[in-house]
Amino acid sequence: MEITRMPLKLLVALALAAGVLGGCGEDEEPAAGGGGQAAPSTQTPAVLEEAGEWAICADMTYPPMTFMEGNEPTGVDIDLANRLAEMMGTEAKFNQTGFPGIIAALNAGKCDSIFNGMNVTAEREKEISFVVYAKATQSFMVVKGEEGGYSSIDDFAGKDVGVQVGSANIEFLAQHNESAAEKINVKPFPKDVDAVAALKTGKLDAYFADTAVVAFYERENPEDFAATDVAVNPVPYGIGIRKDETELQEALQKGVDELYANGEAQKILEKWNLGEKGARPEG
Repeated sequence: MEITRMPLKLLVALALAAGVLGGCGEDEEPAAGGGGQAAPSTQTPAVLEEAGEWAICADMTYPPMTFMEGNEPTGVDIDLANRLAEMMGTEAKFNQTGFPGIIAALNAGKCDSIFNGMNVTAEREKEISFVVYAKATQSFMVVKGEEGGYSSIDDFAGKDVGVQVGSANIEFLAQHNESAAEKINVKPFPKDVDAVAALKTGKLDAYFADTAVVAFYERENPEDFAATDVAVNPVPYGIGIRKDETELQEALQKGVDELYANGEAQKILEKWNLGEKGARPEG
């Protein structure tokens, strides 16, 4: 199937008009993954063999990690998930799930895993297990021409900064404000694309998200946005799994290790302009 990339300006317009990105609602049927005919390189975990698929919860509004191109899920996580599914002898199915409730959805059995650019944090590790597959830092994006005015996080004191509800980004800003002499005005948004739209229309001074996401928006709309040089809080990305699904966790860990060993993970990261800066932390 030929997929046409939807430009950011249209994504923002759709978000402003409808409050959602893409055509996949939370109650709609999950979108099919890429599948494949390659022979599995590990035994299919029992939970996936019984279901006949690998159900994944993801909020498809987080480019370049997980988002929609036309009617198809795409992004770093989608490519990795489809390849891991092949290795486990099954097919990935992606269920659109709002990010603020995504851990609850996993633990309620609505999917087998979360694959959604989710940062691994101590609080989240109390609820679910993770397989680390990439690394991330967090960055600020401003309107074009204003990026030179910021050299540290303290320069955003008193500024209105948009960030997604339920994200590690908003947790980090809240922690920063606890000890800051002058606080950042944190403005929560249900979806990152809503915050980006608010920045473009002058309702925000900055947008704060993972560096990969900021780089995507800057690349897609360079006349409007620019990343600052302020990058903070390196936190790895992880595939979320229920704590009792140890067999699935072991299979995913084996698969991720294999993708790094044979170079496939690096190729996927480079495809999405992450390269070495996106490779998972050592150790």
